[in-house]
Amino acid sequence: MKEIKAYVCDHCGKAYKYRGTALNHEEVCRKNPKNFSACSGCKHIEEVPLEFESRYSDDDCSSPNIKSKMFHCNKLNKDLYPAIVLRKKLHLRYPEQFENQEQMPSECKFYTTANFGINDDDFIF
Repeated sequence: MKEIKAYVCDHCGKAYKYRGTALNHEEVCRKNPKNFSACSGCKHIEEVPLEFESRYSDDDCSSPNIKSKMFHCNKLNKDLYPAIVLRKKLHLRYPEQFENQEQMPSECKFYTTANFGINDDDFIF
């Protein structure tokens, strides 16, 4: 049996054989606090449809526009994208999709829990 040296993520505990791989993982780990978004579950965030023109469109393509979605904060009046965009490097692969958008903040003074249409009166104690 061989004994090997392993590098372990400080946030989730995943083990990696190579230091560089572990460092790359820690940068995008879902449990890394710097990847947390305060917009999750906030009543001010709204998912809105997004349509943009593909930079890869040609004359043969029947629809050069791509349909996607984005998030809009009604309180800050800003278009936002979640941290997963950076983790998956989507902003590098599809820059036109994320134009005029900012990353969701990790803290927000306007955060208010969404009640999803449920009132306190709906509960029987």
